[in-house]
Amino acid sequence: MNEPGSATDQQPAAKAGETINKPSPTGMWALIADLFRLSSKRTVLSNDLRVTQTLENSSKQLRAPLVAHLKQLIQNGDQLAKQADTSDQNALAQVKQ
Repeated sequence: MNEPGSATDQQPAAKAGETINKPSPTGMWALIADLFRLSSKRTVLSNDLRVTQTLENSSKQLRAPLVAHLKQLIQNGDQLAKQADTSDQNALAQVKQ
């Protein structure tokens, strides 16, 4: 039987501890590595921002004619609604013809 604290019990714990407690790089090389990593992230974010702005401009260009057409339809509807507001029988007869 294995007793607590024997060599076989300590070996798996040591392997697990090595992967968890692996020190991260420090000093000048770590700072340079962080600089390159952050620079790369900044480039990616800048490109994503540029693509997003391009998409926004494209959607505005596509939407502009539709909005103008809808505004024209609303104006036409308002004009037709004003013309239909006649309570005079003679005027209604003329509108029907």
